[in-house]
Amino acid sequence: EALVQHDERIRTFVRRQVVLGAGDGDRGDDGDAERSADLEGGVAEARREPGLVLLDACDILVAGAEEVAPLDTRKALAMLIEAREAAGWAGDNRRSADTGHRAAAFPLSDDPTTRFLADLLVGVGKLYEGEAAAALPLVRDVVARADDFDEPSWVTWAATGAQGLGDEDRASEL
Repeated sequence: EALVQHDERIRTFVRRQVVLGAGDGDRGDDGDAERSADLEGGVAEARREPGLVLLDACDILVAGAEEVAPLDTRKALAMLIEAREAAGWAGDNRRSADTGHRAAAFPLSDDPTTRFLADLLVGVGKLYEGEAAAALPLVRDVVARADDFDEPSWVTWAATGAQGLGDEDRASEL
């Protein structure tokens, strides 16, 4: 039963994280449906090895994020958040930390949403790696900005950051 639940989570990740091209986001004309089918096929193939399903999803999302980053940094960062989630469920701290390192390598953005996602990945990642001095300013800022967003996984990670700061009240509020 646990494998079925994990498999369904992966399918959900993959369906949500279709890599959009540089166009207007019209998935009908730019091959995105084919890429989505390829990703879903890869997940189905990974089901034969239960321990790899979540890690494969993480790797698929990271590869997709790297592919889309030059075209859409915000989408790439959203994919890295999902990759971090998969790595966390699989208990793979190395892959989880890697998402923050990758986010830090992307160019800085003036877009508030893109900046929030980057700061979230980098700040919470540094907290998990024990780099409190570098993490605290970023995490405090992310926690303060979290009310501006309604994407559940982003807010959940911001709440995790609040917990890392020792602010259980704010974490519960989020």
